[in-house]
Amino acid sequence: MGDSGPWRRVGVKMRNTFNDRRGQTVIETLFMLIILLAIFLLIAEVARAWHLKNSLNNAARVGARFAVVQTDLEENDPDVVQTVRDTLGRPDAEVFVNIIDLNSSGGDPDAGDMVMVTVRDCFIPVVRWELGFISDDPALECDSAGMFLTSITSMRYEI
Repeated sequence: MGDSGPWRRVGVKMRNTFNDRRGQTVIETLFMLIILLAIFLLIAEVARAWHLKNSLNNAARVGARFAVVQTDLEENDPDVVQTVRDTLGRPDAEVFVNIIDLNSSGGDPDAGDMVMVTVRDCFIPVVRWELGFISDDPALECDSAGMFLTSITSMRYEI
């Protein structure tokens, strides 16, 4: 009576039911793919923001270099602003050119005065994490959908 009987068959069926792991691999793979996709998207967004920041740094440097060799420089000089926007490739970037008079001579900039170029532009992420969908609308406002990145470069006036 010990090993035979109807209860032994029920026990074997229950043991087989709980040891069946055919769907476990699919579920684990799905979870890992979701995690890997999120990591990949995060890396891509950080790389895009870093690229924009480096581009802003370069454009501000080019603008400051262009400004310090001009003979008739003025605050927010349109030629400097256009040079920075052309270098950056973003015509809607905010560009400010300030002249810091270190010699206290007033009037036109003299040798030794500083020129400071500030470039500010909006970074809108492709993936909107807070809403959980992929954004493809370029007309989104920066205040609600992105963040501003800024670069400031200063050089001494040479002429």
